[in-house]
Amino acid sequence: MQHFFSQTLKFHILFLSAFALSFNLYAQTLHQTIYIDFGQDNPGAKRHITTVDNNGNYWNNMVAPNGSPSTLNAGSTVNLINSENKTTPYMLELARSILSNGGDNGGLLTPSAELLGDLAVSTATEDYFFLSTNKGLFVFKNLQPERAYKFYIFGTRLAAGAQRGIIYSLSGKNGSHGSQLNTGTGVGADGCNGNNNDVWASIPVFPTDSGEIMLELGRMFNGQMAYISALKIEEYSEVSLPEVERAFFIDFGKNNNGLDGERTIRFDVNGNYWNNVYSNGDNWTIGASDGSGNINLYDAAGNQTDCGLEMVSEVRFNGVRNGALGGNDSPDEPKAELLGDLAIKTATFDYLYIENNDNQRAEIHFKNLNREKQYVFHVLGSRKDDGNEGRVGRISITGGNSIMGIHQMGGAGIGANGENYNNKNIFISDPIVPDVNGTINLTMRHWLGFAHINCMKIEEIEGEPFPELDSIAIAGGDVITTCGQTMQLTVQVFPEGALLPRVVWRVSNLDIARITETGKLCPIANGTVTVYANADTGNAEYMVATKDVTISGQNIADYSFTVMGSSVPRGQGAEPRETNGYAWLWTSYLKQKSENNWTTNNISIGGNTTTDVMNRWDSDLLPSCSRYVYYGLSLGNEGIHERGQSAYDSWHDNMLQLIAKARAHGKEPIVGNNYPRGDFNATDYNYLKQLNLEIHQWDVASVNLLGSIDNGAGNWAAGYIADNAHPNTAGHAEMFYAIVPSLLDAIAAGKQQPVRDREGEVYLYNRGGSGKQISFEPENTLHSFTLSFSFKTSGTGKIASFVTAANDTLSLELLDDGRLSYQSQTSVSPLNDGNWHTATLTHYYAWGKTQLYIDGARIPRISMTDERLVPVKFILGDFNDAPAVLALRELFFYRSGMCAEEIAALEEGKMLKSSLEIYAPLYDNQAAPSELVNLAQSLNTIQREERSASGLIDNPKYFDGKNIQAVMICTLTGQEVFYASTFSDYSQNTLPKGAYLARVITDTNQIFAHKIIIQ
Repeated sequence: MQHFFSQTLKFHILFLSAFALSFNLYAQTLHQTIYIDFGQDNPGAKRHITTVDNNGNYWNNMVAPNGSPSTLNAGSTVNLINSENKTTPYMLELARSILSNGGDNGGLLTPSAELLGDLAVSTATEDYFFLSTNKGLFVFKNLQPERAYKFYIFGTRLAAGAQRGIIYSLSGKNGSHGSQLNTGTGVGADGCNGNNNDVWASIPVFPTDSGEIMLELGRMFNGQMAYISALKIEEYSEVSLPEVERAFFIDFGKNNNGLDGERTIRFDVNGNYWNNVYSNGDNWTIGASDGSGNINLYDAAGNQTDCGLEMVSEVRFNGVRNGALGGNDSPDEPKAELLGDLAIKTATFDYLYIENNDNQRAEIHFKNLNREKQYVFHVLGSRKDDGNEGRVGRISITGGNSIMGIHQMGGAGIGANGENYNNKNIFISDPIVPDVNGTINLTMRHWLGFAHINCMKIEEIEGEPFPELDSIAIAGGDVITTCGQTMQLTVQVFPEGALLPRVVWRVSNLDIARITETGKLCPIANGTVTVYANADTGNAEYMVATKDVTISGQNIADYSFTVMGSSVPRGQGAEPRETNGYAWLWTSYLKQKSENNWTTNNISIGGNTTTDVMNRWDSDLLPSCSRYVYYGLSLGNEGIHERGQSAYDSWHDNMLQLIAKARAHGKEPIVGNNYPRGDFNATDYNYLKQLNLEIHQWDVASVNLLGSIDNGAGNWAAGYIADNAHPNTAGHAEMFYAIVPSLLDAIAAGKQQPVRDREGEVYLYNRGGSGKQISFEPENTLHSFTLSFSFKTSGTGKIASFVTAANDTLSLELLDDGRLSYQSQTSVSPLNDGNWHTATLTHYYAWGKTQLYIDGARIPRISMTDERLVPVKFILGDFNDAPAVLALRELFFYRSGMCAEEIAALEEGKMLKSSLEIYAPLYDNQAAPSELVNLAQSLNTIQREERSASGLIDNPKYFDGKNIQAVMICTLTGQEVFYASTFSDYSQNTLPKGAYLARVITDTNQIFAHKIIIQ
């Protein structure tokens, strides 16, 4: 018999490189071939089943209902026939529901036999099954355990633009994993915008003892779909699994005397010696016995080897009390009949893990491996999860060759008897060859939910000779024509089968494009760029391949806007997040109610830190071609609770770099301030307030999110929380209300950041039934707010008020004793002393609290008012009940509540701008007397409103050259009939005929009088 890896194999791992591995093929017996078509039976939509093709091969069909798209539910089965139309005992079962489409929706209607061989059957390639969110799962049943099955899988969907791809993971007694680009501009042969030439071929896979092989499907790219169109299976005998020359066992988990886990000590019941990577604590760590992240590996026989393990990234550890296999939730696990020699309880009942965060990873390097051998990795991840999607990790293993696959650790019904945890499936890699340095790197990222590794076995098997590398070439498209389009480039090796060394990518001009370490080309500007792939052969020799790529269409639209952040701006916690997350509410508002025609894009990724956004800025933001970018990142993800000042500093410094980077590329940034978490303490809260106070004063537009949903202690307000890290739907709405509605329109119109001006003042007079007031209305629904202004008077009465959506009016009023009152809150001292004072009223809607501040300080010994307000109009002064003379200056209106530190800073003269909708210095001598200037970055306006008794006059000739502050018209007997501040808006013809005495008060408090006659 020949070992199963003695085959000619082709792998395409596009995240790292493309390569081919060649193995010798000797005597094997091909018993039969099976073809399967995935799609619909809808000829009118160019979606046909395949019966017998032009090659005389008979096909099986897994048929979804008609529709564009449609859904085929889990549980569907097909009894399989072979290519000669003979029945077999084999069955294909769809274990997870899947979507279907095709025909004119991107089907490959004219496949080429030269490119696809015997899978070039139009009825098979013209339709497809696809993934949009979760994973796909097929199970092949009743197979012969002593035989091996080789899979050839093809998936395509023709569409220009962003690339889409699929991950294939086959699991039986051994495993095989790979990926394939399905879609994107120029990804196929001859510039085809879809796969028309790549069939992924597995190594032969042996079924389990129960005759099953599992095929899992995953999406290569976040936010993109993945497709499978057709497959072929070849059944072989005279093959066998390779002989294992030595093995290594590794236990990952806690070591706290069994409370959450413990080490697997020395030799287990099977006589295998275990290595241990562990931590005693709960924080992020690189683990290993001494905390260094490095251990020397012992083999299963207990012999110390030169091989080493290095934990490269920090992970977390947990176990027994938190859903591990064999822990408190499953004390009778694990079982040897399901997991073989990994069924050791101390190894399975704890684990390392990463969270639901696209930029966290568990990266492990295996060093000093034998370059003449190959290594097969058996990885077990298990953690209870009752959700339908559960916990799925994406595992990449890279050496001289690379594979990528997915592994489900938890989820509803995935266990052998319907348990909600994995107790039967082991991720088994293809044979991996060490790279030129004798290293193999394993990286696990989350794909759905958290991701876990409980334990691992590594088998060392016989190696194969490889042809010497002669040359390399860059494969991929040569033009990018669409703004936002990226291009994945790969390296081809010659001769086929030679090992590809590690490749370093670079480009000739960073002003035109940038390229990631995995070969993704990200355009910045129009032009031609040369791409270089530099390969280190390990013999002090380098090979270089080049490719010219022409880039066009990279013009940034003026009204284009991208949201870039973590899970909260992505909408996590809202239902549904795609419409009710706060950033989605904002972009929806822009599209429906904005002054301009905005295009929007949200590229937020759960768990992102400022470092993560820095790292993906070129690859994710630049292709969006947006003029404006909103950064929504939190101190929580940065690790403020765990790392304190260092997390503060990294957020602060990286955000300033992100702001500068945006402006360097012609983009204008907006920053979301930091917001609460359910587990923040007083120290965390102080960091939040300190950082937000800094952001207020930066030269950048910003949003005060904390003040929209704080409970006064840095936690989510009660009733507005989905989980510790996320607000619920109502909480997202509160955060949206904190955004100035016309902010982007104002910036687009050229409105600059406001600068504080404390020199203005305006006088409001209220006499004889005549008066003046200042008013404004919020631009959109308002909940939390802060109103602040300075005033001077010697009178009593209302100095400010607001009308609510319930048509109630609430006022700030100087009482008869001169003290200022709002609801139950009253100042200690009189404030009508003729001196300037500042009144600040701040309201937290979600918290349900309102607080009055005088001159930057809370009124002592006064409780906050319990209320939830929805103001629709604000008024300074009052027509009926204001002081006779009321001087005002500096009006601030924020769409968010403000803490004591912020209000004190405002009183100190600092310019705070987060969520600032109105800032008016309040000058009286403006060109448009009916409107006061608003310097805030919004399009809202402030109005002067005047009301008089009968008779108005417009006759400035009597007092020409005077800077008039007030006008009073009396009868000759002294009865006042009119009082106002200017002549300009009124007509003398509205006064009854007769003689009057007009008196004016100038800005120097001089009084002039003149007799006027109305005829």
